[in-house]
Amino acid sequence: MNLFQTLVEVSELCEDGGLISTLVSIVKTIFTIIQFGVPAVLIILCAIDMFKAMTNGDEKEVKKAQTTSIRRLIYALVIFLIIPIITLVLNTVNSVVNVDGVGDAKNTWNTFLACWGYSSSGSGGGSGSSSSKGQCYDPQGNPSSLSKNECNNNLSNGYYWDAQ
Repeated sequence: MNLFQTLVEVSELCEDGGLISTLVSIVKTIFTIIQFGVPAVLIILCAIDMFKAMTNGDEKEVKKAQTTSIRRLIYALVIFLIIPIITLVLNTVNSVVNVDGVGDAKNTWNTFLACWGYSSSGSGGGSGSSSSKGQCYDPQGNPSSLSKNECNNNLSNGYYWDAQ
């Protein structure tokens, strides 16, 4: 199986509207909300604590607020960085587990990993972009007026779909 066939199979498995692409999209949306929402809330809480401590004027309260704020900022940084680390691990596992492409990905976990990598590349799939965006090209590399389905039906003739 060549790389082009593998990419076509990944794009077919991970098209918008499929169960796996929907699951990947939901998980990525939750991760994004956690990645940006939790650190934002923690930083706001730091500001509130520091404001309260400074308005009280008690040195002991300010010191306690500083300690709490530093801890919260470290938590915010860890939470912000954990999502890219998870994505990196999933993409690495996908490349190791699924060496021969999606055609060999018979179980749901491998398919989930393949769609995770496909959608994180910004090429469609679970990333929420429309599956009709892109351009069909003829064997010479010139833009074609074929629809995505027509283009995919003519892959054996040298046509290919570029999801922009």
